[in-house]
Amino acid sequence: MQELKIPNSNITVHFEKQVELISTETIQQLESQSLLGRIWKVHDVAQRLNKGDNWVRKYILNNPRYLNDFNQMEAEGSVWKPHGTSPWLFKATTFAQWLEDHMNEFQLNGSQK
Repeated sequence: MQELKIPNSNITVHFEKQVELISTETIQQLESQSLLGRIWKVHDVAQRLNKGDNWVRKYILNNPRYLNDFNQMEAEGSVWKPHGTSPWLFKATTFAQWLEDHMNEFQLNGSQK
């Protein structure tokens, strides 16, 4: 059991597990970095890779090498192509992992955007 005394008071709080107090600002930063529940558009993927939207479309989304992956993710509901201004949407948690798994295959060097 852990005890934590509240500064400038006579109050002591007891915790059954080890805890660490962090600031609200730190919590907000962690929440903003989280991918849980987020939906990405092409532009979000491009920003993550530090490339342009057209680069992502050309070298990733329209690359026949990844067609089976995208078809599988679409069937699972992780990627979908609605009609309208953003033709691709991605579940951030799933697609971020896919990007990480394939990062060494992308030609990210150079200034081509």
